[in-house]
Amino acid sequence: MTRVEFKKKFFTDNFYWITKTNHIELQKIGLEMGCLLCNGEKDIINWHEGFNSLGFRTKENITYFQKEIFLTEKETSTNYMEMLREYKKLEK
Repeated sequence: MTRVEFKKKFFTDNFYWITKTNHIELQKIGLEMGCLLCNGEKDIINWHEGFNSLGFRTKENITYFQKEIFLTEKETSTNYMEMLREYKKLEK
């Protein structure tokens, strides 16, 4: 899988359930793939109460991430562990 394919599959219009232990790594990988925080900055959302999901949404070829509280009707969450395995293959 190329970096472009990886970003398209895991960071285009994706929703992740997150934990206190994986939220930073997910955001760092997103930033590495060219995603931006919803305010347009290259920054990380700090852990806080109620922060249990992260959405990656693409508008005009730019992917932004932000805390999201729900999935749309036809969405399913993206498998974090699958994304991480594929990311580790890219690093090689």
